[in-house]
Amino acid sequence: MTVSSSESKVVHVTDSAVAEYAFPFRALEARHVLVAIVDQESYVTTVLLRGPDYSVVGVGAETGGAVVLTAAGIEAAGTGQHLVILRSVEITQTVDYQGHGINPAETQERALDKLTMICQQLFEMFSRCIVAPADRSENIQWGEFAGLRDVALGAAEDALHWADEARGAASTAAQETADTLIGQMQGYVDQAAAAAGVAADNAVAEAETR
Repeated sequence: MTVSSSESKVVHVTDSAVAEYAFPFRALEARHVLVAIVDQESYVTTVLLRGPDYSVVGVGAETGGAVVLTAAGIEAAGTGQHLVILRSVEITQTVDYQGHGINPAETQERALDKLTMICQQLFEMFSRCIVAPADRSENIQWGEFAGLRDVALGAAEDALHWADEARGAASTAAQETADTLIGQMQGYVDQAAAAAGVAADNAVAEAETR
């Protein structure tokens, strides 16, 4: 068989009512299919265990297969989290070619497929890394990455500052609105008290004339 897809990872949003999640890539063995849950609030990653938490169907299929969560896996996945299905092949070469011997085409093809899958999983991992500019041929210094970190931290601090200002403005506006409402209510109370006082004076005056 061939490795016709360049994908080696897929991400699903979990639903506690769903147990089966598909993956679109070929897996040589069930143990090559890893499943992890990434919490969308804390970004904590929990790696599930094949067997206790999930099983794999469609091993060896060109179009991929699926993972089926157990009750424990469904509980761990919850709802609204990211479920990551990742192919992870051990970086080894176990085919022992014999000189002047018979080397079946299927054995050679499987070895080549495994090497291609290793390249794909390394590419997937490196695509999530910080990479030096293409014009750099020497080792990049940590200080340059630290500079990028400082820029990112500065942007984060600016965002927090703007958020604080927005909260302050909202709080001020809310206080002003509350003060206005209180003032209006106090005016109504004063008007009612004045009207009650006038009514009481009129009642007293009418009683004295009788």
